[in-house]
Amino acid sequence: MAETVGCWWEAKRCDDVAAALTRIRTSLDASAHADITNVINEVLHSGSLLRDLSDLLRIYRNRVSLVREFLGILLPCLERSVDDIRHHLGEKGVTFKQVWMSITARMSREGGGSLYTRFIMYNGYMVQLVRLLSR
Repeated sequence: MAETVGCWWEAKRCDDVAAALTRIRTSLDASAHADITNVINEVLHSGSLLRDLSDLLRIYRNRVSLVREFLGILLPCLERSVDDIRHHLGEKGVTFKQVWMSITARMSREGGGSLYTRFIMYNGYMVQLVRLLSR
C-alpha cells in the first residue's frame, strides 16, 4: 500500500523540518519565538497525524479506498509545503533570522495565509481522515 509508505515518509520529513526550525528558534529574538513555536508545533502535529494515518491504513485495509482520493489531495500539498521550507532552510550565506523571514514571507504570499494557518488546515483535514478511517 503506497499510501501507508507515503504517510510514513512524509511524517519523517515533518519531524526533520520541525527539528531544523527548532534550531533556528534558538537564535531568533524573543519577539519571533511565538510565531516559530506555533509553526513547529503544527508541523510536529502533522507528523503525528500522518503516523496515525499510516497505522490506521494498515489496520483498516478495507477502508483504504474511502480515503485514497483524499490522500491524493492532501499529500502533494503537504509535501510541497515541507519541500519549500526545506529549500529555504538550505540557503547559504544567510542568518537564521533571514531564513525565517524568507520562509514566512515567501510562503505567506502563496496562499494568502500564514504558514501557521496552512498547517492548521492540513491538520484539520488529516483529523477528518483519521475519523473517517476509524469509524
